[in-house]
Amino acid sequence: MMMCVECGAQSERLIGGSCASCFAKKTELLSAPLVLDVELCAHCDARLIGNTWNDPDEGVPIQWIREEAVRGAVRSHAKVHAPVVVLTESAQDEKHSTFTVVMTGDVDGVPVEARREVLARLRRSVCDRCSKMFGGYYAAIIQFRATGRDVRPEEIQRAHRVIGDELDRLRANGNREAFLTKSGAVPGGFDYYIGDIEAGRILSKEVARRLGATVIETAKLAGRKLGVDLYRVTFLVRIELYSESDFALYGEEIVQVLSVNKGRAVILRLQGNKKDRAEVEDLKRLGGPDVLQEAVLVSHDATNFQVLDPVSLKTVDLPKPVGYELEAGATTLWVLRHEERLWLPAVIPNAWRASLK
Repeated sequence: MMMCVECGAQSERLIGGSCASCFAKKTELLSAPLVLDVELCAHCDARLIGNTWNDPDEGVPIQWIREEAVRGAVRSHAKVHAPVVVLTESAQDEKHSTFTVVMTGDVDGVPVEARREVLARLRRSVCDRCSKMFGGYYAAIIQFRATGRDVRPEEIQRAHRVIGDELDRLRANGNREAFLTKSGAVPGGFDYYIGDIEAGRILSKEVARRLGATVIETAKLAGRKLGVDLYRVTFLVRIELYSESDFALYGEEIVQVLSVNKGRAVILRLQGNKKDRAEVEDLKRLGGPDVLQEAVLVSHDATNFQVLDPVSLKTVDLPKPVGYELEAGATTLWVLRHEERLWLPAVIPNAWRASLK
């Protein structure tokens, strides 16, 4: 047994000459600042920790961010075993809260408790990302185009969804520069201005993969900063001339293009409703949903539709394609009119339906 130099009590173990009880009385077991500034972005609630802005988890309320900041600022003494820290917040106003911090634990088996009060002051500023966004900064441009035609509205909508989803994923994985500065329609397509080059590269590849396109990357020197060249990169995402179910001439025959891969197309001959393969260069594009016209449905049976030609107003019989489903209560059909003859599309993709309403 050893004697405590503070109180003279006998103890099997001393801490710097003192028993555990005396050590707890004379030692600061819990350290915390009297005042803690919690700096948050006024636009996105990102928190400045040291010199780095950190995004909060989605949906986290401000009071949790304040509590996390206070909890991160308090320290328990290394000799305290299994410390438990409990915070109680008392709001003074929108920007000031007092936190009562209570720590419990033990030092060499002797229960200890320490208490502190911390004033948390909420300060609003603008983080580096939001500063760039509102300042119009961008490092990459994604140019969404099509070969030999304009990009369709449904293709633009698909690109919007891909880019939005990928930006969310990149930010969730820690890339704070993955933001959209601006976007807008241009003749023939759509442009997206992105805050990060690597994010632009990932977005372009994903749009190309989903929509069957190619990507061409070009860089342009935009300036220098601290002796380092700064570049802006343009990603040209160009989708194919033929999109799903486009109409084309194959020789003198009307076909629908089902898919294209490496210059070869899978086509559906509207005369006979049979699949075939053809070289893309042997096809002459007629168009997509933009070339369809609405024809009044006169009557129909198991094998035929009878419609009014939308131009001549003559009654025309059209064979019913295999698997063609007539919507309940339909009074019109979408038809292709080419050289005064009507053709019933064998395939109408869901992506077309919004533009056909």
